[in-house]
Amino acid sequence: MATSPPTSEAAPRAAATARTAERAGTDVRAPVSSLPESGQRYSVTDVIAGLMAAGSILLSFIATGFGIILTIEPRPARLAPVAAIVALVAGRMSVRYQRLALAAVFASMVAFVVGMSLAVITKHPII
Repeated sequence: MATSPPTSEAAPRAAATARTAERAGTDVRAPVSSLPESGQRYSVTDVIAGLMAAGSILLSFIATGFGIILTIEPRPARLAPVAAIVALVAGRMSVRYQRLALAAVFASMVAFVVGMSLAVITKHPII
């Protein structure tokens, strides 16, 4: 006697549930952890935070001593802490640019040390 292969009742039941939900206009798909497509766009806050972090890096480079090349008076005791504060605010504003803000904070720390050293060696004003 030939037996037929076992049939799974779960597949027809899932298809029936999907059809019923489709008719009702509800979504039966499993929840996912990714953001919806509209949430993945850059917001105005993200853009401003990115510009603030980039500006903080620019202030750090000026405080390091590159301001002498640009004929801007580098005052590391003023510029480096301001750059660090701007970077911290930028990191708090946006989750998307926290890594860039962290790099900006490290750049401001290095700028403070190198800028103060160069200012003392070259007898430029510190404050």
